[in-house]
Amino acid sequence: MDANTFVRVNLDYLMRKARLNPSSLSVKTDVPQASIFRIIEGESKDPRTSTLQPLAAFFNVSVSDLRHKDLRSNRYEEVLHLNDQQKLWLALLDDLGSDDIDEFAQAIGLRQERNRKLMKELRGT
Repeated sequence: MDANTFVRVNLDYLMRKARLNPSSLSVKTDVPQASIFRIIEGESKDPRTSTLQPLAAFFNVSVSDLRHKDLRSNRYEEVLHLNDQQKLWLALLDDLGSDDIDEFAQAIGLRQERNRKLMKELRGT
């Protein structure tokens, strides 16, 4: 299964287990019913982290688990062959919102630019 399939299957499983439909889950999580429906129907190919966070919190699982773990069997499936450091970064990214990721990317870009300038200065001396 790929990450998108995990989200769809896991959300469907958790909703059935809790005896909820998209409408009732929407009321409990403030996630639009249409977004929930698109996820479980497979129409939403890559749901935003900001959409998955309240759903994960409601079901007491992590966003990373929604994306990468078969919650029916409570087993991780290797979507990619990742080392432990890469898995840690992936879990961190799954827990960040898109605003956080943008801010982080900007900070890294500024740091890289500063390092380029320093290297240029060092080479010039």
